[in-house]
Amino acid sequence: MATDKENKESGGQHHGKSGSHDRIELRSEKVRDILGSEPNVLVRWGIAIVTVVFLLLILAVLSMDYPYGNGESIFGHIFLK
Repeated sequence: MATDKENKESGGQHHGKSGSHDRIELRSEKVRDILGSEPNVLVRWGIAIVTVVFLLLILAVLSMDYPYGNGESIFGHIFLK
């Protein structure tokens, strides 16, 4: 393993594979712990409610009349033209 002086001289590059492999493995285990656990019920319902509200807002905006469209909706102006 390279000493601190050797690391500084070589630009801080890591020459040994075992050191970086250990760090990657440690991070992978933490990531697996986070991804492996099921989200809390409150988090799942929160995501679902925010998604539904967002979709309802998009539908409401698309159904509004286009200001310069002579009664045409925004949806019709964007997609049906």
